[in-house]
Amino acid sequence: MEKADVITFHTPLTKDGKHSTYHLADANFFSSLKRRPYIINTSRGEVIDTPLLIENISSSKVSDAIIDVWENEPHIDMRLLNMAYISTPHIAGYSADGKINATRSSLLSLCQFFG
Repeated sequence: MEKADVITFHTPLTKDGKHSTYHLADANFFSSLKRRPYIINTSRGEVIDTPLLIENISSSKVSDAIIDVWENEPHIDMRLLNMAYISTPHIAGYSADGKINATRSSLLSLCQFFG
């Protein structure tokens, strides 16, 4: 991880147990970085400690961030919004195709159940 040019997060958010992913990118994570990686988060906002990400972008320890999810959504940190290279809402399931596919899947399940 410390020599990576790009670090991506693809994990569910778990807050309990030995393998918690809450603030997986914490002070230890950021202090271990040797290069200036790009950080990509498409998992859950709480996987990255937002104030620490902002601090590490500001100090140039992290090159940039691509954010698809936000900690404390819908109350997002505007500093990160203004700093992130790409920032999008995590709403792929709300697209027209997503709604059609979800409806089709639900109807098929109902037909099979009552079949």
